[in-house]
Amino acid sequence: MSERKKPSERWIARAELVHERADGPLKKVVIEIAAPTRASKHDSHECRFRITGLYAQPVDQVMYGDGSFQALVLCIQKIGIEIAIAKKRRNLAWPDEEGGELGFPFDLYEDKRSSDESSFLCEPDMSLRDAILAELDRVKTEPQKAAKALRRLRLHCIALDYADAAIKCIQGELAATRLLQDDDKVDRLIRILAHAQPTAENLLAAAFTLAKQGRAQEARKQLLRASAVAERGSGTYMRISKALLSLRAHQSTSETNSSDDDEVAEGMKPR
Repeated sequence: MSERKKPSERWIARAELVHERADGPLKKVVIEIAAPTRASKHDSHECRFRITGLYAQPVDQVMYGDGSFQALVLCIQKIGIEIAIAKKRRNLAWPDEEGGELGFPFDLYEDKRSSDESSFLCEPDMSLRDAILAELDRVKTEPQKAAKALRRLRLHCIALDYADAAIKCIQGELAATRLLQDDDKVDRLIRILAHAQPTAENLLAAAFTLAKQGRAQEARKQLLRASAVAERGSGTYMRISKALLSLRAHQSTSETNSSDDDEVAEGMKPR
């Protein structure tokens, strides 16, 4: 009698790509997703995926979420990130197709390339760009006035769907507010920035602000999102993992106090 497979090993989705190599025949790349299941060691769900044929060793990882749906979504996002990274160095395609988009979501992939600080708006919006740059220039000298002006500009950019310009305004407003030492407003702006630009560092910083307020469940959601986009093995990824472990230990303790919340939050504090 064959051994019954664990729920996490029940594969529910499979896709095949091909890797066209210049020095040899096509190589098959197989992507598999397992059914989300409740995690055994903590109060969350997990979803495993496996990619074989992409590297010498399979990519075999587990993503965690507050529920089965979130775990599955984060799993699919992580697959998209892995494929996006691999596609920069490999010619991947669907069988019987040549190139083109593969259709995997990777919109949260953190692009670390530097960008031109003044290229976030172009014609016919040069006047708006100049206004933003002018306020950014006076953040250090007149932080209070700059913060108010950048807030108005941010709302204007959002109304016009200028996402990059709005992010630039948030960053400037955050810098000015830090100079004014308004901690509550700083925390709120950090969360606004994480929503507008969900990079691993921004999401980790947002989780830190929530943990400080004792909002552990919300902090964990941000950490799970951060783990999906962080580069595996990086310092940020390790800090996210450590913060998740701290939160789980904290939530499993029946008797807690405010100093415990501070200790958990300190473990997430951006370096």
